[in-house]
Amino acid sequence: MSTSTSAALQRILGLLHRLCDASFADVGITLLAVIEDGCTRVILSASGTSSEMPAGSGASFRFTHARLDTLLGLGVTEHDLATAAYRELLDQLAASAPDKTAFMRGVFERLGAECDHDGPVSDEVHRSAIGV
Repeated sequence: MSTSTSAALQRILGLLHRLCDASFADVGITLLAVIEDGCTRVILSASGTSSEMPAGSGASFRFTHARLDTLLGLGVTEHDLATAAYRELLDQLAASAPDKTAFMRGVFERLGAECDHDGPVSDEVHRSAIGV
């Protein structure tokens, strides 16, 4: 992985971490990024104290470094890559939620509250995360 791709990956993971913290930290879902040779896995896991997810449920997304190099070279933005990963993780978590509608409503309320208070998630990121 090139130095520029490594730096881009760190920025993507930073943005993804902020999105996930704003969306899930208050309900007991945590993010872990595992950087391996050739790929990076992002894992979201519900703790035993999660108020919205069954214990042990989670989601994962995998960035291959070669594909990341290619996408960045084609002009795909770091923001778009983080948003795509976030949406995939969100879809996986929602699928395992006992009440998908309530889960998604809770995520959007937390993201909206974070944006209203100038938290770590910008309005642009919030709009893109919810598909507006």
